[in-house]
Amino acid sequence: MSSDYYLQPTSPWRFALDVDPASPGSTLRFESRGYRSGAAPWNHSNWPTSIAARLRPLPTWSVTANSAAEPPRSPACDAAARCGPAEVRDLVPHGGTELRIGELPVAFFGPPGDGARSPRISVH
Repeated sequence: MSSDYYLQPTSPWRFALDVDPASPGSTLRFESRGYRSGAAPWNHSNWPTSIAARLRPLPTWSVTANSAAEPPRSPACDAAARCGPAEVRDLVPHGGTELRIGELPVAFFGPPGDGARSPRISVH
């Protein structure tokens, strides 16, 4: 016998990467805090690694059959009105949360748009 579970996201998840594909290191920052002996490898906080990424909210990314629909095609933000303002968020290891997104569309092709920075928020 198996159990079915229904999980709902508790934070926004519809984002496009605001990154220059020709120079991803200019807008993605890899952070390593190192593995701590005795820590669970799939813990839900204090991840040993993360990526601080510039993202743009993408409200047009839909839901299909209670799951995220296929990611929109890149570039996902053909006009500024289609995506929200840029913000920096932490992307955490794929197994470190109950809900996961394995693929994000690119917002634009070319250097990031407006240079806006905002406080960093973890994406769970």
